[in-house]
Amino acid sequence: SGLSDIADQRHSAPETGTFTGTYCVGSNNLAAVALIPAGGSVGTFEAALDASDGNGHIIDYDAGSGWLVSGLLRKQDTSAFSTGKIKGNYATGTVGVDNGGSRLASAGEFTADGSGNLSGESDVEDAGTVLAQQTFTSSDFSVATTGRGTATITSSDGNINYVFYVVSASEMLMMAADTSTPPMIIAGQVLQQSGSFTDASLNGVSVMELEGLDTGNTPATPNALVGLLTTTGTGTYTISGDDNDGGTLTTPSGSGTYSVSSNGRTTLTGGGGKNPVLYLIGPNQAFVVGTDKNVFSGMLVPQSGSDFTNASLSGIYLGGTQQPVSWSVDTEVDHVNAGGNGTATITYDDDGSGGPTSGGGSFTYAVSSNGRVVVTDNGVQGEILYIISASQGVGMDAKASNPNPRLTDFHQ
Repeated sequence: SGLSDIADQRHSAPETGTFTGTYCVGSNNLAAVALIPAGGSVGTFEAALDASDGNGHIIDYDAGSGWLVSGLLRKQDTSAFSTGKIKGNYATGTVGVDNGGSRLASAGEFTADGSGNLSGESDVEDAGTVLAQQTFTSSDFSVATTGRGTATITSSDGNINYVFYVVSASEMLMMAADTSTPPMIIAGQVLQQSGSFTDASLNGVSVMELEGLDTGNTPATPNALVGLLTTTGTGTYTISGDDNDGGTLTTPSGSGTYSVSSNGRTTLTGGGGKNPVLYLIGPNQAFVVGTDKNVFSGMLVPQSGSDFTNASLSGIYLGGTQQPVSWSVDTEVDHVNAGGNGTATITYDDDGSGGPTSGGGSFTYAVSSNGRVVVTDNGVQGEILYIISASQGVGMDAKASNPNPRLTDFHQ
């Protein structure tokens, strides 16, 4: 049983309510969940549960529901269910669509005083239009004993209501509860920042994972990018990666400069001209928002380890896709058993415009020393994955015949 908040542009206002339900967790940590809202019909979901911490990924799995929903599942710390526990500096990353249905993404930071006051700034990209360093405030942030928080946030765009679900004192999930018709739909994550920042806060190798929608093509094509950002700690960087824009595969690379503000904001200038904006969470970790027509959104995560081999991927990994950028992109949860020898098996539950499906199979993989992994199915390249650590990675669809790429996060 629990609480839910739903924003859907098919409805004129956000929906808030309670639900009951059932769940069944398989021996492979893939779980079926049925939620029954008060006065509503059953909603079916599939989840992939990390073995180590009770967190995971979840997707909608209803046949004919008209939804393609994918996101995070987080185990809550109930001791943090009070306004006073949310205190300090936090970074945010959100993504969704504006009132007209165009892609919208933001990254930012705010300070919470533990008494209901928030103040901060964010960079917003709306359908290719960039609003840089927009300041915002709230004086009514409040967390109930259920862990559900609310706030009216005031910025240059006016007042917008937000809902927060507290995971812990250092993490929340947030969603706009916009009452416009149709409403703006935007949701994401809030993570507590670690200290004040300088250029030295970016020093080492990080994995970058970004998704966008290339409106320069007709129709617009999903665009996914994964790669490595190597920073010096002194304001210069290099980048290399893999990009899939509607089925066109490229390997972008470049170099440039950055300058980190004390609140964690920096822009990566040069490097191919995309100039993404980062808001740091901690060393080599950040929320990212783009500044080009593709409205990129995603994260930077520090890479742990070096001199990777096939043995670096060994054991059970549970995965889930990031939020779909369009109706043409499927959502999925996965159970992968990597043998550490270049062979692996997969079991999956997938949902797309054709409806829910499930299946499995085997594949091979080849790991380069920098953590780039080429995944092959029957001799055909199917995915490019970058190792974040021995227990974590992110994959991008890389089959040239697939024009609808997505990103999938994997955790042990």
